[in-house]
Amino acid sequence: MTKLKMYGYFTVAIFFVLFSCESSDELEYHQRQETSPIDSLDVKLPDSYNDLNKWGYFYENEDVFLYEYSAGKNFDLVINILDFQKGKYEETLLFNREGPNGFKSTGVNVNIVNRDSVFIFPMASDKFYLYNFSGDILSEYPYNSVDGSVFNGAGVFTDIVLEDSRVMLPTVNKTRFDDCSFFKKVIPVQYYSLRNKQFEESIAYPPPYMEGKFLWSNLASAKINKMRDSNIVIDFRFSDSVRIYNSKTKELDLIFMGLNNEQIVLDTLPSKNQEMKYLLTEKEYMYTFYHNQNLFRLCSHLKNMRQKDIPLSDLMENYSREMTLIKFDLKKKDYEYLKMPIARCFFPMNNKLIVGGVKSWEDENQDTWRRFYYYALD
Repeated sequence: MTKLKMYGYFTVAIFFVLFSCESSDELEYHQRQETSPIDSLDVKLPDSYNDLNKWGYFYENEDVFLYEYSAGKNFDLVINILDFQKGKYEETLLFNREGPNGFKSTGVNVNIVNRDSVFIFPMASDKFYLYNFSGDILSEYPYNSVDGSVFNGAGVFTDIVLEDSRVMLPTVNKTRFDDCSFFKKVIPVQYYSLRNKQFEESIAYPPPYMEGKFLWSNLASAKINKMRDSNIVIDFRFSDSVRIYNSKTKELDLIFMGLNNEQIVLDTLPSKNQEMKYLLTEKEYMYTFYHNQNLFRLCSHLKNMRQKDIPLSDLMENYSREMTLIKFDLKKKDYEYLKMPIARCFFPMNNKLIVGGVKSWEDENQDTWRRFYYYALD
C-alpha cells in the first residue's frame, strides 16, 4: 500500500485547498520574477519538419537531444533529432506504419530512451513496441490489462521512466470523463513489466478529494519524470501539488507547487460552453522536471487572473496568456516564480534551461530557422 506524507511549508492545508472558499488573495498569482535569456541558438529546420508535432528529449552522458515527431506520408512516423552540441538537426528517423515493422496506427506517442531504443505507443492499440533507430521492431508488448488500461499520451510532451526490466507509464482506460466515478475507475500511473509483459504495480489518483469530481478535456492525465535514486515526480495537471514517488519504499511525498490557491476541479459536469471557457481561462500545469536539487514546474495561465470574469464573447478581444516556471528548492524548502516566454519546449541542459519554439523565420534562400533561448537554472 502506498504511504502518503507531505512536506514544504504547506502541509495538511493542501488537501483542503480544493474545497476552500476562494478569497481574492487565493485567486491572485504569487509574485513572479522577470527573467532574461543568457544566450540563444538559431537552428535551420529540416525539410521534413512539421509544425504539428509532439516532442521529448533524451540524454547521452551529459549531452541532451531534442526529438520532435509527426505524421509523414501515408501516416508513417517521422522523427527529427536536434543535437544541441552541434547546433543542428543531425538526423531524421522514419518508422513505417504498415509492413512487417509497422505500428499499424494513424497516431502514436513516442519516447526515446537512448540512441537505439525507441518506444512507440500506437493510439487505439492493445500493445506498444520497442524499436531501434533503423525502424526495426525489437520487441512488442501487449498491455494485458484487466481494466483496459493503455498508455495515456495527452498533450504535446510525454515521458516514461525506465527502471531495469520495467517501465512506469501514464495510463487511462475507456471510462468517460463525464462518469462521476472516473477517478475511481481510472488508474493514472502504472508500472509495466517488460519481462512478464503485464502491469504489476499501480498508483491511484489522490484520495479522497477527487471522488465524485469532474474535469474537462485531458487534464486528468499524469506527467512523470525521473528525479534521482529511486524517486519519480508525478504531476497531475489539475493539482496544485506534485507527488514524489519512491519506487523502493512505495512512499509518496506531496509538495505544493501551485501558481495560486484556487480550485480547479468541479462539483458538476461542465456544459460545452463552460468547457470552452475553462480551456481558455483556466491555468494548466504542463509538466515538472528535476534538476540539481530543485523541482521546476511549468504552468500556462491567463496574463490577468481577473479575465476569468469576462464573458466568453468578450474574452477573445483581450485574450492573453503567459507562462510561469515554478521552482522549488528541495533543500531550503523555498519557492521562486519565474516569468517565461510563450514556447513549446522547456527542458534542462547542464545548468541551463532550453526554451524553444519562440521564434521562426525564413531567410533569403527560403530556409526556415527557429530560435532557442538559454536561461540560467542555478
